[in-house]
Amino acid sequence: MDNLNNDLELLMSLKKQNHEFKICFDKIDDENIKKSVKEIIVVSDKIYKEIVVNTEKVKKANNYIRYYLASVIKVVDRYVTFKQAGINNKEAINLYEKIEAFLPRAYEGINKVYESLFNDEILDIDSEIKVMLMELGMK
Repeated sequence: MDNLNNDLELLMSLKKQNHEFKICFDKIDDENIKKSVKEIIVVSDKIYKEIVVNTEKVKKANNYIRYYLASVIKVVDRYVTFKQAGINNKEAINLYEKIEAFLPRAYEGINKVYESLFNDEILDIDSEIKVMLMELGMK
């Protein structure tokens, strides 16, 4: 029962974080930042949909849900807060540039998390193909 509760908690957390991320997205003015955040949101929604359908994959997304997505949201939320406050000193501008460079890399990492949800299935299908080819005498 504890595993089920943990899985349900993770799913609810991901759903909530995706919602929070969309709220941040709506407050972004910079088109490059907005594009990167949109890409992350799309993949995060895919992760949510996949683990809702295949709940055995929840554990594979645990670190993503508990740490990575929360961290990315925090960075974007602080970006929005600073921009809305009109903070444009040298340090802030440097930070904005770092965030703009960081987000595409975050997207790449999050996309790898999504793809990793399918690794077991890919290996299973590959093994099935090899077995069938051996049985048919075709290597």
